[in-house]
Amino acid sequence: MKKLLLIFIAFVLFSSNTTDEGMFPLTELSKLDLAKAGLKIPLNELYNPNGTSLVDAVVRVGGCTGSFISSEGLIITNHHCGFSSVSSASSAEHNYLRDGFYAVEKEKEIKTGLTSKIIDSYVDVSVQVLEGVNQAGNDINRSALIRSNTQKIIKNEQLKNAALDYEVSEMFAGRTYTLFRYKTLKDIRIVYNPPLAIGEFGGESDNWVWPRHNADFCVLRAYVAPDGSSATYSTSNIPFKPKKFLKVNAKGIKENDFVFILGFPGRTYRHVPSQFVEYQQQYLMPFIADLYEWQIAKMLELSKISDSKQLYYASKIKGLANTSKNFRGKLQGLTRTHLVVKKKNDEKLMDEMLHTDDVRGTDKNLFKEIEETYAMMFARASKNVWLQQVGNISYLTAACNNYLALKKMYLIGDTAVKPFIEGARMALANYNPEIEIPTMAHLIFMALNFPSAQHVKSVDDYFIGLNENAIELKLKTMIKKSVFNDLEKVKLSLTKNSGKALNTKGELFDFVRALVDDLRENEKFVAPWQAKVAALTTRYNAAEMLMNITSYVPDANSTLRLTYGYIKGYAPQDAVYHKPFTTLNGIIEKHTKEGDYVMPPLLKKIIDEKNYGEWMDKDLGDVCVGFLYNLDTTGGNSGSPVLDAYGDFIGINFDRAYTATINDYAWNENYSRSIGCDARYICFVLDKYAHADGLLKEMGVRK
Repeated sequence: MKKLLLIFIAFVLFSSNTTDEGMFPLTELSKLDLAKAGLKIPLNELYNPNGTSLVDAVVRVGGCTGSFISSEGLIITNHHCGFSSVSSASSAEHNYLRDGFYAVEKEKEIKTGLTSKIIDSYVDVSVQVLEGVNQAGNDINRSALIRSNTQKIIKNEQLKNAALDYEVSEMFAGRTYTLFRYKTLKDIRIVYNPPLAIGEFGGESDNWVWPRHNADFCVLRAYVAPDGSSATYSTSNIPFKPKKFLKVNAKGIKENDFVFILGFPGRTYRHVPSQFVEYQQQYLMPFIADLYEWQIAKMLELSKISDSKQLYYASKIKGLANTSKNFRGKLQGLTRTHLVVKKKNDEKLMDEMLHTDDVRGTDKNLFKEIEETYAMMFARASKNVWLQQVGNISYLTAACNNYLALKKMYLIGDTAVKPFIEGARMALANYNPEIEIPTMAHLIFMALNFPSAQHVKSVDDYFIGLNENAIELKLKTMIKKSVFNDLEKVKLSLTKNSGKALNTKGELFDFVRALVDDLRENEKFVAPWQAKVAALTTRYNAAEMLMNITSYVPDANSTLRLTYGYIKGYAPQDAVYHKPFTTLNGIIEKHTKEGDYVMPPLLKKIIDEKNYGEWMDKDLGDVCVGFLYNLDTTGGNSGSPVLDAYGDFIGINFDRAYTATINDYAWNENYSRSIGCDARYICFVLDKYAHADGLLKEMGVRK
């Protein structure tokens, strides 16, 4: 017992986790002392499963979070969350992305392809999901049974009520599962979007960086059918009436004020073995960052051709750049914090604990099995990452799917070809040779430079010895002559003799045939490997909980979570301190005549005239633009409302500081800071720049 106690004390001292971190599921809120932390409202006003609460004002918007801010279905989320929709609605004549957009009347609001999900209810379904799992026999059967049970639960729910959407989310790996029921709003329209030079002031130069000076917000409106049911876009639809909407506090906040966020953070990886992080750090993130940066450079070059090209590539560049810079930040953070080493220290203590006589039901071979299992993936890591990325090339995906359809028809007589034809049609419709062919060539060239043991056979067979330019020229010739380049030929091949079609001659067809073999070989390895890892992670989490029972918070998984903390600055590096607020004066300091820091002349005029009105912070002597807080956030929290101690809206979360990009793997009070756009700057832009008095009245800021 004395040895076990010493191990536990050492774990607490050396553990990479801290008791301050937390993206807390709704079920865990009653265990928190939020009143002591600073919350000024009763917990049931924040979350009440039997009534209306703040939770009812928070929604998922695409892959982001949003919140209702009026009784007429107004949703506020990030500018970058609505970016693609605004880009799609824009044209060279009406460039809403560049110039901004404001619908003075509801009839002028622009439809989008966005949907919004509201939690209707949720229930623990762990018993149903895990039914029969202990008798599954092996890891593959276990994973298959969990998937089957999950699908059965969702199917039964759909039979009961087809009007809702359903998701089963794993809360504690391999242990607990929750069924979430969502009402999906399918008619979402753009009400206001600031011009790019305001909404994205600082561009990629400031992405993942503090200080920030951009108004990263947009305003949408949700609509439903006249009977209140969810419906796609129709002129007869009416604004949605939410159960709850947020009150906007435009009076301001102070340093050290208590704040909290409700949102849908994406996947985090804090309760995983050190080898998982090692794989990300050594292989996955560097590969993707390098590839995306290469694609961005190519797209920027193509964007110079015309305004239409610039619009076409804008959202693609933004998405790639966001991921690339995020990964670079993670890589820097992982190196600086020595997270892998810290986790290995934790695991050594956990392993010692599992070998003590005082621990019942020990799992003494756990860490040996983890090491052996990940060693198998490390031996083929570059090849595995490459084969995953090939799937993002729409042309190659369509070609591979077409070949697989032919093979399926020939082998088992399956004639259900319509899905494959539709897939080919969509892939070819999205096919853009000016970027896809160079990307294919670049990927192939990367594969040729892998260690010999990880070479991709199909690539070696058809491109060995070629440089990147020669690969691109060869691909152009192969594609030009290919059956996959013509939808009618694809249809013909899928509706005629499949055996004959399988023997189609052509170099691209031969390459695709060989590539499919490589993909299948990799899949045969990856599927059982993933099943084994899932089972090991469940056992790993059990060992973690034995060591650290009181502070174990499950990883985020795109379900609604709460995180809380305080308005705080920080010191990201030696001799540097970042204050928690930025102001309009900072925009003037950054302003340039070209590049990422150009601001609209009207905004400069307003700032020069100091026409701040009621939005000025008396202590700052200026309008607060952005602010920092030590809350625990990650991807998916974009657009989350930042709320004060009374549950009022004081800003909108939109980013993390560069040092906090590793929040997916670890959180630390010293370097984890998130960034919000102040409600006063949002109101300032709507008032002084957009003259959107109607919106301010609807939001309750003005009478």
